[in-house]
Amino acid sequence: FLFVISTATGVIGFLLIQNLDLQKILNVTSVSDYLLNAIAGIVLVLFLLQFAMKPINSILQAHQLPAFTQLIGVTGSFIAFAGVFLLYHFSQIPSFKLYACFVSGAPALALFVASLYFFNCKFQTLKPTVRQIQFQHLKKIGGLGVKFFIIQLCLLVVYTSDNFIISYLFGPSEVTIFTIPYKYFSVLTIFFALVMTPYWTAITDAYAKNEFLWIQNTMSRLSKTIVGGLGIAIAMYVVSDKVFEIWIGKTIVIPSGLTALMGLYSVLMGVQMLFSYFSNGIGKITVQMMVYIFAAIINIPLSYYFGKVLRLGSSGVLLATVTCLTIVSSTLMIQYFKVI
Repeated sequence: FLFVISTATGVIGFLLIQNLDLQKILNVTSVSDYLLNAIAGIVLVLFLLQFAMKPINSILQAHQLPAFTQLIGVTGSFIAFAGVFLLYHFSQIPSFKLYACFVSGAPALALFVASLYFFNCKFQTLKPTVRQIQFQHLKKIGGLGVKFFIIQLCLLVVYTSDNFIISYLFGPSEVTIFTIPYKYFSVLTIFFALVMTPYWTAITDAYAKNEFLWIQNTMSRLSKTIVGGLGIAIAMYVVSDKVFEIWIGKTIVIPSGLTALMGLYSVLMGVQMLFSYFSNGIGKITVQMMVYIFAAIINIPLSYYFGKVLRLGSSGVLLATVTCLTIVSSTLMIQYFKVI
């Protein structure tokens, strides 16, 4: 089913790539339109392969083995890093196509190897085969699956479009300035994910058994983790100038306002993660889907307004994302209290 969706999305994506002026959209003139189209095609295919092979992560989480899903992600990142490192140091003529293959292909490769291993060893009874397809279950699977798919698309618009918007509005050089504090505070986001991911399936189990007190206690403990994360974010902000100087030198200046907003963004990501995992765990994701659709609709206009009209630059684009994230987090928090 996921391969069918991926194939259909791929066909639509290739038609868009062929008919869009990527040089204008990305505000890039130093790279030919042909090369941009080729890179976009490579990234699209490899991203859709990742999407189609994601069920192994869901199966691992359902068996409360989230450490393996994190290991798959880390392995993909390590392969990508190793590939880029080798290309940078040993390739005489740098190839953007090869960079795209390594960065986007490594996560897909890690998922493929993990799927082969787990389906042939630990989860042999769950190994997918063509002869066991039962179309009568498609509607039931598709109902929830389509909602998650819509949420994932909206997540892409809200959380991963900032680089494209900044590049389009202010040029690729501004993307570098934006990316540095993003990478810096991503350590905090990863920490929240490592702590909270195991509780998705645990909440599912507790909700099915009507163990609401356990859910409340768990959510309370995880909320304290976020408060601790806020303290870490403040500390990271205080020392950020020194860290950036050691990391990238003095050639690139990072605005303090952008750094502060990025710290707030990372903490809000923890809040959103906590309450979305709750709604995912109990299977009530309609509210989440609706609020993400709303956030995806307003994100780009807000980014333009804050960034271009109010002349806040890349900080304005991030402020738009923070605004959307606040709306999402608040709505999911309200839903949690109403359900409990």
